[in-house]
Parts: sequence; structure tokens; C-alpha cells
Amino acid sequence: AKQIVESEDFKQKETLIQQWNSTIDARKSLMEKNKAQGEQQNQETIIETLSKEYASLLGGQLFAKQEKAKIESQIKSIDTFLDSEKDKVPVYEQAQTIIGHLGRVIESRKSIETNDAIVVKEKKELENSFLPALKAAQSAEKSAKDAFEKQELQVKEEEKSVEDLRLPELRTQRDEYSQLIGKISTAKDRLSTLANEKARMAKAKQNLEERENALAAKKLQSSEMEQPLHDAEVIMNSKKEDLDKQKDTIDKFAKALRSKLHVGDVCPVCRQKVAAELPHEDELSKLISDLESNFKQAEKAYNDLRTEKMKIDAEIKTASESYERDKKLFEADNSVDTANAKALEACRQCGIATIDSNTPVVLDNLEKNTTLHKEELEKQIKNGEEKENETKKLRDALESKRKEVESLSKTTQKAEQAVADCKNRIQNAGNLVSVKKSELQTATENAQKLIGSSNWINDWLASTDEFINELSSATNTYNKNIQNKNTLDANLRSATENCSHVAEAIAKILKIMPQWSNIQALPATKIDKLLEKVNDVYARVSTALDKLKTAKNTYSEADKLLIAFYQQYAEITLERLNELDAYTSDQINKENALLDVYRKDVANKEGALNNISEQQKEHQQNKPELTEEDTIETLENCIAELNDKLRKITEQKGAIVKELAIDEANKKDLADKIADAELKKTDYHKWDRLNQLIGDASGNKFRKIAQSYILGNLIHSANHYMKMLNNRYTLKVQPGTFVILIEDAYQCYATRAVSTISGGESFLVSLALALALSDIGQSISTDTLFIDEGFGTLSGEPLQNAINTLRTLHSNAGRHVGIISHVEELQERIPVQIQVIQDANNSNSIIRIV
Repeated sequence: AKQIVESEDFKQKETLIQQWNSTIDARKSLMEKNKAQGEQQNQETIIETLSKEYASLLGGQLFAKQEKAKIESQIKSIDTFLDSEKDKVPVYEQAQTIIGHLGRVIESRKSIETNDAIVVKEKKELENSFLPALKAAQSAEKSAKDAFEKQELQVKEEEKSVEDLRLPELRTQRDEYSQLIGKISTAKDRLSTLANEKARMAKAKQNLEERENALAAKKLQSSEMEQPLHDAEVIMNSKKEDLDKQKDTIDKFAKALRSKLHVGDVCPVCRQKVAAELPHEDELSKLISDLESNFKQAEKAYNDLRTEKMKIDAEIKTASESYERDKKLFEADNSVDTANAKALEACRQCGIATIDSNTPVVLDNLEKNTTLHKEELEKQIKNGEEKENETKKLRDALESKRKEVESLSKTTQKAEQAVADCKNRIQNAGNLVSVKKSELQTATENAQKLIGSSNWINDWLASTDEFINELSSATNTYNKNIQNKNTLDANLRSATENCSHVAEAIAKILKIMPQWSNIQALPATKIDKLLEKVNDVYARVSTALDKLKTAKNTYSEADKLLIAFYQQYAEITLERLNELDAYTSDQINKENALLDVYRKDVANKEGALNNISEQQKEHQQNKPELTEEDTIETLENCIAELNDKLRKITEQKGAIVKELAIDEANKKDLADKIADAELKKTDYHKWDRLNQLIGDASGNKFRKIAQSYILGNLIHSANHYMKMLNNRYTLKVQPGTFVILIEDAYQCYATRAVSTISGGESFLVSLALALALSDIGQSISTDTLFIDEGFGTLSGEPLQNAINTLRTLHSNAGRHVGIISHVEELQERIPVQIQVIQDANNSNSIIRIV
């Protein structure tokens, strides 16, 4: 160990670690010096780049000055124009008013001319057209009225003859015969149903009797099997007892033999020597094979009987339950009485008080007589209807003449109205001419006051249209120059302010970089956000100068520290510092730890040598002296006793170690069980929590949760339809219940009960819920929806929204919607209709598909 620590390699490593630790500050200073030198070069490069950007900004400043000069020139030109137009400024300010007055002058002149022409035209048309047409219409109307009155008398005579036939009474009587025939048919059907029910009940009674007899036979068969089954069970138990006794004896005998006798032993009974191996269990079990066979046969016979009896008992139970159930249904079945009552009621409606065997014949005769009377009435009705149709045709012809009279009367009225309208137009045109002349004079006087005596190219009174164009153009030019001047003034102020700020910013740059005063500006170029970029250059130059100064100071301080270090450690050069800096702290720590191991090894081995030397010295000093009694034999016996004690102590130690190992294993097993218990406890708490939330014996909790989700989806879907029907209400569910509420947007979104809304709104809510219910799932979704009435409570926009929503169900979802209603507005909105129209003359109805 000493050779290792005194070796040259060990000493070189010690020197390396010592120099690495003593040069930490020097190497840090060297790194800072190099870094500062690089930073200095970098900032100088940045400043050089900024100088070029500064030159371009000078070009931007030059451009800004040129733009300012241009604006000043434009303002001067506009001022010259405005000075030349100062005499017309009052007219420009009132230009819109003047143009309005002149427009009324032009409009009045045109209106006077137009209405004068209208008066001449209408007077001519009145004399040549409207008055002759009125006379012709009045003559035609009088001729048509005379013809109509003559034909009206003839129609009234024909209608009187049809009325004498009393067709409504005949039709009523025919309908009574038709109803009686229908009642007779119903009575026959119910008599047939009564006969069928009686036959069915008789057959059912016979079937019950047969099943009762079969059930009694099954019960007798089951009772007869009880004694054979008992006998088979006694035989099986007897065989089992014999088998168990014999088997137990053989098992005990075999076990005793194997535990006491072996090959070469003497049998304690016969005193003979056992010469061969004792028999195995297989050979001994052959001794009881017959008993086992007998037991299995007895057991099979018992099980077969028991299975057959159980089968018969099950059949008896099933048949008994079915018989009792059908017997109760038979006893409770009153279909015969019901059919008898219905048949009797139908016969009484036909005039037959009781039912007997002769009732069908009576019904046949009654039906035959009724049919004959009905046919005779139909002939009379047919003749009357033919005459009635002829009368209707006369009435239709009379109606045509009446319409012709009305048409001619309307023509006369139109002719009278045309004459009156023509006279009104002549009067209105004359009145309008007077009004327009007055307006012309007023507008001319107002325009004269505003225009004054200013000089214009066109005469405003003689060439009004040209003057209006001249005034509008001159006013627009004047106003545009005013606007341009205002804009240019604002631009000039902005340009002046910008040039001032840019000049100040450039002065700040030159203050910190006076050497840039010799930099020549680049050609004038427009630079957007010039001031912002100049300030940015100033900020970056300031930052670069600060960093450059800091880098120079850092470089100087690090260089001073390195010079002082070299003076203190002359043996360490720059190259050695770089070599030491190549090592990391982990490498040095690792080498130092290895050297410490070698040093500690020397100390440990030196201590061990000293300890052994002391033990040897102490052993020599404590060596016991031999006595006369100490011989080789006594010493060997003493050693043997000590070895025996040592062995016992070693065994005790092994047992204790084993117990400790078992205890450690038990501890580990206990820890595993505790951890497993914690996992199971966590799992239990999870399921217990789930049980508390949704589990109970009746399933109410889970059912309520499932129903709440379904109701939530239902309300969400219903609100979708409510937005289309009426966006005032939103459906909600009261928390913790299944109560549906509404949120009223017209009352600050207040929530209230559904019972507080009106009938029409209640129908819309019900309709939205019905549509949502039909969407509730793919498996139970409906393709067809029928709405019976309900639209009578709606009108206006709510009705239109409801119809539009229902019509979109077919186009969007492919559903069919059927509406049963008497609301006339629906006829215009529903494309496919089934109309039920009742005949006004009888009780019949007509089905018409539109």
C-alpha cells in the first residue's frame, strides 16, 4: 500500500488536483477575459452596422423635409384660388338652397305645361268617348233586366212542383230503411257470434273435463310409485351399509399390516415368517367388488324410480297450475252472456223483443220486406231528383242571366265612374296649374334674393338648367379646395412636428456618437415610421455602447487578476491553465476520491498490523502455566467439552437466525397483506360510494338518475323545437325533481310553472315535447305523427311558426305529419289534404283528396 502512494503516478495526480483547485479563480478570470474580448468585437460590429442604418435614416429625414416643402407649396396655390373666389362665397354657402329654389322653378314650369295639355286632352275624351259609352251601357242594362224577370217567374213555378214531391221526406224514409237493413245485418252477425261463443264454451268445458281426468290418472300413478321407491331406498341403504362395513374392515386390516409387518417379520398370529411383500390396496379392493356392484345396481334402480316420480310430480304440478288457471278463466268467462246481450240488443233495435230458434227466419223476412220498400222509394226519389236536376239547370241559367245583369250594371257604373273621373281630372289639372304658377313666382323671388348681382356665365332665369350645373360645379370645386386646404394644414402640422422630433432624435444620436457627424446621408427616400426607427437606432446604439464599455472593463479587470496570478505562480503558464481547464470538476473529484482510497488503505493496514502485534504481545503475556494434573488426555477432554459447548451454541445461533428469518418473512407477508387490504379497502369505498349514489333494493335511485338523463335530453331536444315555434320560452327541469318549468324571456328570464301559460302557448309547449319525444332514440323513434286539433288556440305568427316547423319534419327528417283540424288557415298551408265534406241534402259525406 505504501508503494502505491509513494509512486510517481500517484504524486503526479496529487499535483494535478492541487493545481486544479488553486487555479479555479485564475481559470475563471481567463474565461471572463476571453468572453469580454469576444463581446467587445461583437458590439463594435453592431455599431458599424448601425452607422450604415443611420446614413439611410438621414436620407429619410431629407425626404421628410422635401415633403414638407411640397405641402407648403400646395397650400399657397389653394390660398390664391380662394382669394379669387371671395366675392361668390355667400352664393356658395347657400348653393343647396338656391339649387332647391331653381329646381322648383323648373318643376313648376314643366307641371304647368303638362297640366294644360291634360285639360285639353280630357275635355276632348269626355265628349267623344265617355258620354256615348255611358248611354249605351244604360240601354243594355235595361234590356237584360226585363229578360231576367220573365225567366225568374218560370223557375219559381218549376221549383214549386219539385217541392210538392217532398223529396227530403222520401230520402229520410229511405235512410231509415237503410239503417234498418244495417241493424238487421248487425243482428245476424251477433246471432252468429253468440252461436260460436256457445260452441267454444262447450268445447272448453269438455277440454277441462278431459284434463281433469288425465290429472287424476297422473296423481294415481305418482301415489302408486311411492311404495316401490321406498323399497328401492331400503335396499340401496342396506347394500351401502354392507359395503361400508366390509370396506372399513379391509382398509383397517391393510393399514395395520403395512404399519407392523414387513418382509422377514414373524406374524404374531400364525408365528410364520413373512416371506413376500404384503398385498396392495388394489388386490384388497377386489374383495369388495361384488358388494360395490350390488350397491351401484340398487342405487341406479332407486335413482331411476326417483327421477321418474319427480318427472311425474313436475308434470302434475304444471298440469294442475294450468288446469286451475284455465278453470278460473272458464268460470270468469262471460263472453256467452255478453254475446247474448249484444244479440238481444241488436234484435230489439230491429223490433224483435226476444231471441228464439225462429229469430233468424224473422230477420230474413224483415230484411226482404224492408229491401222491397227501399227499392220503391229509390224509384220515386230518382224521378224526383231528375225533375230537381232539370229545375237546377233552369236555376243555373237564371243565375247566368242574373250575373249578366250584374255585369251590365257594373259596366254602367264603370261608365258613370269614368265620366266622373274625367271631370275630376280636368278640375284637378286646372287647380294644379294655379298652384304651380304661385309656386313659380315665389321660387323666382327667393332665388333672386340669394343670387344677387354676382357674375356668372349662364343667366339663371333664362338658362336655369345650365346655371344649376355651373353653380354645382363651382361650389364643388370651392368646397374641395377648402377641404384640401384643411387636410394640407393638418398634414403640414404633422410633417413639421415629425421633422422637429426626427431632428431632436438625430441630435441625441450625434451627442453619444459625435464621430458620426461626418457620415454622408443616402439619397432622399421615403421611410415609414421614420421617428420610431430613429429612436430605435438611438436605443440600440446606447445599448451597444454600454455593453462595449462593460466588456472593456471586464477585460481590464480579468487581465489584472491574471497578471497577479502569474506573478504568484510563476511555474503555471497560460498553456497549463488551458490544460487544467480541460478537466471537469467530476473528473477531479473522482481522481481525488481514488487517491483518498489509497491513503485510507495505508492507514487501515497499518492499524491492522499494530492491532495484531498488540494481540500477539498480550497473548504471550497471558499464556497460562501447565500444572502437574494437565496431561494430554485432560487437555483433549477439556477441548472436546469446549467444542461440544461451541456446537450447542452454534446450533442455538442457527435456530435463532432461522426464527429471525421466519419473523422477517412474516413481517414481509404482513406488510403485503396490509397493502392488499388497503387496495381492497379503496376498491370497497369506490363501490360503496357508487352504491350510495345509485344502488338500493328497489332500484329507485338508479331509475331516477336514468330518468333524469332521459328527461334532460328530452328537454334539450324540446328547446330546439321551441326556438322555431316561439323563442319566448325555454323549458327547464326543477333540480332534484321531474317537474318541468318555463323560463320567460319577456319577463327578465323569470322561471315559473307551465300551468301559468295560455292555451295557445301550452299547445306549442306540448307540441315541442311531443316532437322531442319522437326523437328520443333510434330504436323507438316514430316516423309518423298525428295531431288532433289544438290549432284553434293559435293565430297569426305562432300558427305560421307551428306549421313551418311541422313541414320541415318531412324535408329534414323524412317524417310524415297528419293534422286533424277545422282551422281554415291550414287549408292554404297544407299541400296534401283529405277533406270530409257533408252533403247538405242528406247525412252522407264525401271524401276528397286534394
